[in-house]
Amino acid sequence: MEGFAIRVEEVRDHPDTAVVRLEGVLDLAGVAEANGKVLPLLERGCVRLAFDCTSLRYLNSPALGSLIAYAKKAREQGGDCVLFGVSPDVLDVLRGVGLTRVVRVHPARKAALAALERPGGARGEPGKRDG
Repeated sequence: MEGFAIRVEEVRDHPDTAVVRLEGVLDLAGVAEANGKVLPLLERGCVRLAFDCTSLRYLNSPALGSLIAYAKKAREQGGDCVLFGVSPDVLDVLRGVGLTRVVRVHPARKAALAALERPGGARGEPGKRDG
């Protein structure tokens, strides 16, 4: 299996917003690495997270659980989480386990960040991708 990498880009002029790029295979080992980057963001008030999945090839149950936990923690602090750039194969997995009812999926970065700026905008219609 391929490895996993995570990169965080904070959004200029929006200290509570970050783009989190997920690359490769997000499995149990990757979840530990992701937690090491994402949880500190949430703890310091960066609670609007857009997960860039354009290079994400696979994710397993622990990874799905982590995404749900990140969304819950962000929402508890008045923020939210969205995904964008999700491949059709990964999107099928997300839909199959119902994650698209919890975390909104957008086709591109611009739409994802715009949704995070709107109050409640990151949570539109469940299971649909929007632009």
